[in-house]
Amino acid sequence: MSEYSAEQARRHAPGCAVHTRADELPPASFGALTAIHVLEHLTDDVAVQTMTTWRRILRPGGHALVVMPDPAGRGRRLAGERWMGFADPTHINLKPHAAWREFLTAHGFTVEREGSDGLWDVPYSRLPKLLDAGVHAVPAFVQFLSGRMLVRPGSGESSLFVLRRD
Repeated sequence: MSEYSAEQARRHAPGCAVHTRADELPPASFGALTAIHVLEHLTDDVAVQTMTTWRRILRPGGHALVVMPDPAGRGRRLAGERWMGFADPTHINLKPHAAWREFLTAHGFTVEREGSDGLWDVPYSRLPKLLDAGVHAVPAFVQFLSGRMLVRPGSGESSLFVLRRD
């Protein structure tokens, strides 16, 4: 946990509780949490500890929105070694969608919805960027505008999961 980020949060949101240690978080105190591009930065051991914390702090029936790069997704296949997931050296835990699904369910969560963010990291071809976006990025754009998970797992850059704590 970043002390700098915590200090910025305290400064910009006075009166809000800001914790820097997971054991400070009260049990069953959250109805939902968001972890967008977090788990790929954690070893499996730390990710297991994270799942334990999430289960402890989420109320029964609470939800988690989880997103991580999908090395088996269409974005990776189209981009090859130039894929955005490889660009960050702190991506130490790149699992394909099915492996993340298995990991998340093995650690006490039910997958309510799953999908992909689509193809947004254009260009994927030699076409001009705008044309390439027209060919590849339309499903991602429609999903974004609709606010609904429409793109199937494996069809984009990242895996998306809506989880429920039982």
